[in-house]
Amino acid sequence: MQKAFRLVLGLWVVAMALPALAAPKWVRISYTGDTAHTMTVTWNEGPAAGTVEYGTDTSYGGSASATADSVGGEIGVIHEATLTGLSPDTVYHYRVGGSGDWSADYAFRTGPDDVCAPFSFGVAADNRSDFSGSSGCWPQVYSAIADQGAHFVINSGDLVEDGKNHDEWEDFLDKSEGLMAKYPIMSCLGNHDDDNVDGDAAIYNRIFALPRNSDNQVEDFYSFDYGNVHFAAISTESFKDGTTRYQRQRDWLDADLTATDKMWKVVFFHVPIYSSGDHGSNEDDHNAIFIPIFDKHHVDLVLNGHDHIYERYHPMKANQQVSSYEEGTCYLVSGGGGAACDPIYLFRSKEKGLAVFDPIPKHHYVHISVANNVMHIKA
Repeated sequence: MQKAFRLVLGLWVVAMALPALAAPKWVRISYTGDTAHTMTVTWNEGPAAGTVEYGTDTSYGGSASATADSVGGEIGVIHEATLTGLSPDTVYHYRVGGSGDWSADYAFRTGPDDVCAPFSFGVAADNRSDFSGSSGCWPQVYSAIADQGAHFVINSGDLVEDGKNHDEWEDFLDKSEGLMAKYPIMSCLGNHDDDNVDGDAAIYNRIFALPRNSDNQVEDFYSFDYGNVHFAAISTESFKDGTTRYQRQRDWLDADLTATDKMWKVVFFHVPIYSSGDHGSNEDDHNAIFIPIFDKHHVDLVLNGHDHIYERYHPMKANQQVSSYEEGTCYLVSGGGGAACDPIYLFRSKEKGLAVFDPIPKHHYVHISVANNVMHIKA
């Protein structure tokens, strides 16, 4: 009996030492394809064989299997599944997990397939902390955007302080918990988000599910359509290669904007074209490269961050102020998502063409509504 008792005890100890299966967490949604008929769902941890159950009510009825990417560290395992064949402008309920270990129920609304359908989106960037991870203000900014009824959020980068560190992204995901499951973030790389590697192997690229471009199939620069708006993201932090600087991205953007038939064209990236802030204009010498492309295709709106201020410029074309936005592009700097605002901005000289600025910069976001041929911008 004594020997048998020790054997049973030993087995019991081993069983108790096995790690418990972590519940699904950091559920997030994003667009990687047709915004009216698909949605990509991503989450961390949970059962190894991840599944999304979804439907127009909480009885679900549909399911999609996820791929798994073991990142390790604080990030753990990332699951990703794309839901297809969805109806446009429809609310879907969903949960993630499997094997009896499910997340809470969440809901999202698909995009419209009617180009005249009105919608709105939020703009916020530079929500990093000044020390580690994301700012404590970020959940308030994200919640305020959601309260305005935005369908999704454009973020032009600097989500964390140091993109090479797993714990920074853990902090960002913690602070975005719940909100990312309902309101997609469509982001681009900021200088603080950058890694020691480019493309798929970077932590940023593994955490976020974004569209892949037609040039080199990475997510660093990409485009998507929502309603009657064509959005294009470029990267000021990676893939600067080519015979001339940024040639790969410039040529891709030229072809991408040529192909779209949408009424509105919006381009977003981190380092601003025009800015009166700490970094000023043309910091990375990309103005001469991209402004001709914006002018050629009459890009309506260019969204940037990097400087922790708010500025909007008069319509600009060929680096000069012109008479109307029908002729020129609206350039907007919005870097008020959480990092410390520029304390001495008030005393800096202002860039030519500056139309509106916040003299004492504050944390903020921008709400943009689109209704057919009218775009309304409110900071």
